[in-house]
Amino acid sequence: MEKNKKTFEEKNSMSIEEGKPKNDAPKGYPKIVFLVILNEFCERFSYYGLRTVLFLYLTQFVLLSENTATSIYHAFTMVAYFSPLLGAILADGFIGLYWTILSVSVVYFVGELVLFLTSMGPLGAPNVWGPVLALTIIGLGTGGN
Repeated sequence: MEKNKKTFEEKNSMSIEEGKPKNDAPKGYPKIVFLVILNEFCERFSYYGLRTVLFLYLTQFVLLSENTATSIYHAFTMVAYFSPLLGAILADGFIGLYWTILSVSVVYFVGELVLFLTSMGPLGAPNVWGPVLALTIIGLGTGGN
């Protein structure tokens, strides 16, 4: 029995041929890690770019008063910062991390698409419900990333 037992030093010793520690761990990162990082970069770029011009869009294009535009801006920000709690519950309790990121990214894209379509010609200004719906979807979509 003593013969089969290896000491800690024997298991983690340097190999003589290589002069490096023995390591049986896989090398590198999984490819999905880079896709998650790319997705997060694009989502953050889009979110902060949208937030930068949102007040001007609501006051100059949708023709809302400054008070109403400020309220919508802060409500959007609140939903965007609260929704990661829902995303965490979804990821940890139901569908897993990668499926949550994928499905909520689609929700985020749909919100961006709704905002784009409601800002064009006959579908757009000065109707406030299109941008409010789009901002709500985008705010919820921020939670999974």
